[in-house]
Amino acid sequence: MRIRYAIPVVVSLTLAIVSAGAIGAGSFYSVAEDAKPQVLDYSYGSNPAQNLDLYLPASAAAAKPGQALTPTIVFVHGGSWTSGDKEDMQEAAQAAVDLGYVAISLNYRLAPQHRWPAQRRDVVAALRWIHSHAPDLHVDRSRIVVIGSSAGGEVAAAALTQGAGRKLARGLVTLSAPVDFALVTKNTMLTRLSADLAQALTEDLINCAPEACEAMAENRAIFHKIDAKDPPMLIFAGNREWVDPQGAIRLHQVNLAAGVPSRLIVFDSRQHGMGLFDDAWPIAAAWIAERMAAPS
Repeated sequence: MRIRYAIPVVVSLTLAIVSAGAIGAGSFYSVAEDAKPQVLDYSYGSNPAQNLDLYLPASAAAAKPGQALTPTIVFVHGGSWTSGDKEDMQEAAQAAVDLGYVAISLNYRLAPQHRWPAQRRDVVAALRWIHSHAPDLHVDRSRIVVIGSSAGGEVAAAALTQGAGRKLARGLVTLSAPVDFALVTKNTMLTRLSADLAQALTEDLINCAPEACEAMAENRAIFHKIDAKDPPMLIFAGNREWVDPQGAIRLHQVNLAAGVPSRLIVFDSRQHGMGLFDDAWPIAAAWIAERMAAPS
């Protein structure tokens, strides 16, 4: 029997720390308020879906290759593993650029044309490509944090818990990530959207026989890969959304047991994924600034 942990509800926490979310005094790079970033498109693989958008703040855009190496946030979009696009993260990327970061939003191959683990492999490949081309991208490869929304959060978590994830990123932020595949197969939230997610997982992503789905889903979930070589995580969820927040709570508990620094924020909200972004961003921005400033 799976233990259902008590859900801590966060109300108005964002308002209490908004001032801490702005990167300014004491940071090692400047705020670029209202900056209009230069946006460049790159391919990190041979498949048409393997591409990314690079958002450069003005200071980096004006610099020569190899100069103005800048802390970077990489965004991974959601879409139930079957849809979505890097442009879905455009506003979030702009928010990152406004704080002086380089932002990168990436695409990955989608199910059912490409089943699991193609998505995880693509995010790993994209991060490795970013590392290898960092000087040309004005990316400080030692200061990368990944943010994933919904299924993109699950894919990002899977990518950074395969081997030594800290070599690829120094932090991971997830919003409403359906990391507990077994919970997803059960449609525990009993909504149309959670039923659609269960169908996308079982039929499109892992393609399991009904009688074997729960066991296969549990086996392919990220929990069994987490160890102390993985980056610290900041985990967001809503207590009344259609992805069961028990998955976020389980991820947090597994992280702590494995020695991975972890913080869990569960909002009293029905919002999902990027619907949580406005409330989550001030908290995330402060956490990311701490991660970027920490010793390598």
